[in-house]
Amino acid sequence: MQGDLILIFRVYLITLLWQVSFWPLVRRFFNGSPDQGWAVTRILFSLIVALFAWELAYHKIALNTGWFLNGLGLLLGLIGLIFIKKGGWPTKIIWKNIALSEYLFILGLFGIALVRGYQPDIDSLEKFMDYGFIKRYMMSPILPAMDMWWAGSQINYYSFGHFYSSVLVRMWGVELARGYNLLLGFLAGSGLTISYSVIRKILGKEIGEKKAGFSAFLGSLVVILGGNGHSLWYLLKNRNMNEYWYADATRFIHNTIHEFPSYSFVVADLHGHLIDLPFVLLFLYFLIDWVKKPTKWTELSMGVLFGVMMMTNTWDVAVYGLLLVVIGMYKL
Repeated sequence: MQGDLILIFRVYLITLLWQVSFWPLVRRFFNGSPDQGWAVTRILFSLIVALFAWELAYHKIALNTGWFLNGLGLLLGLIGLIFIKKGGWPTKIIWKNIALSEYLFILGLFGIALVRGYQPDIDSLEKFMDYGFIKRYMMSPILPAMDMWWAGSQINYYSFGHFYSSVLVRMWGVELARGYNLLLGFLAGSGLTISYSVIRKILGKEIGEKKAGFSAFLGSLVVILGGNGHSLWYLLKNRNMNEYWYADATRFIHNTIHEFPSYSFVVADLHGHLIDLPFVLLFLYFLIDWVKKPTKWTELSMGVLFGVMMMTNTWDVAVYGLLLVVIGMYKL
């Protein structure tokens, strides 16, 4: 247990370093946000590194390596620190939102990673494929990477999320057997903190800081750790839980598969739909700003994130593409 805590704490400190160094630049673009972009900085930092490496590797520039990723991260952090004196000192309210956001990240990272520590095996479901894709990306200096099962062929799956995961594991300096479970904690923590910020943005200042903060905190827990009410429905219908099987909650609606984040974290399914979760939430974060006050910067960011979602989990494009159409028609 002590070794697990040290490893998790190490990952936390590395990501906190990303956060602190890059936030001075990020906050300049989100000056009107309750936390001035603190919640999204870890994802933005790591996503920028991953996209640069992805693009170079597809142009056959063999820089998809650990030393290049960390070097790029160092450069990005130094660029961020240039702006450390240009944003002014954050207000007390902003610091409170930052503190609550950081608490949620720690809760998700340590909570899920420690739970996985009691069942760390990477087997069953689609975990073999998830692990295999990440491993292949870690081994391939150029892209596309070779498929680990289809001999002589390239990975032809929407797997940018697995490439992104390989970037995180190498920047953390851990082996994939441990990094796999740490990734689940990182996604949970990122999901909690960005959910908090998205909800906080939607609520605004009309209901007061305390009510908005508490509502956003509770809402983030429901988004990432909540279910769909299937267990309650089963209890009311059968008046007991004797034959209840938790996985049935993902088949609540007849002939459909509708997994939710907490289920994926429980079964450790590091698949595209779960890795895409922070990217989707980040897209919504920008979308709220775009609805309130459209800017070229916001539209460019949404376009990039829409492409990332397409490469990570194609199904999300259908959902949020339709959302964009509806909102676009509303704004006409």
